[in-house]
Amino acid sequence: MKPENNREHPGADSVPPELIRALVRLREADVSVSSATEDAIFQAGKERMAAIREKRASRSLSWLFPSLAAAACITLAWLALGPAKPPGNPPSSPLAREEDAAAIILREFSALYPNQINAIVQDGQGIELSLADQPYAEPGKPLALTVCDPGGCREIITFSGREIEIAGHAVTVHAENGGRVILDGERFRWSSDLKENPAPGIRIESRKL
Repeated sequence: MKPENNREHPGADSVPPELIRALVRLREADVSVSSATEDAIFQAGKERMAAIREKRASRSLSWLFPSLAAAACITLAWLALGPAKPPGNPPSSPLAREEDAAAIILREFSALYPNQINAIVQDGQGIELSLADQPYAEPGKPLALTVCDPGGCREIITFSGREIEIAGHAVTVHAENGGRVILDGERFRWSSDLKENPAPGIRIESRKL
């Protein structure tokens, strides 16, 4: 029998609404986002769903699972098969599209994990999401780093104040009000106003988001 008080906890175990909104926004975005990015965002949403279910497993809401799964499938089918947004403004430059894509990725992951993101790393293998155990008190300024070495390039989306890894070194990211970005580590230091990179064979570029 279905519990009579099923409206008391409408979010007890459901598809996170921020995931649905994220996928809808991706579908409507003017910027093309790769299928790997969509898959990574969807996987993050599924992991959050699993965490919600585990946390609230004691609540007798299992009868909701089939209908929720069906709703999720219908939504995803609409996203995959529905008509794309008609072209409006002229296409932006490749750099603008790249910056917009990074901003979209950051926005959607931040919707799933607010103030918990250390870094979002993209390379030829896909996307790796690094999360803090607890939300940060201060969000920090968002920025993107492009790090290239002989093995290829990767993009790191992060925030000022976070600790990330560059060329095998742990560094802290600092974004100054004037726009300068500093990567400060025990044996590695880089600044966006340097003419040369500190490590041979490594090229680093930064931009704010």
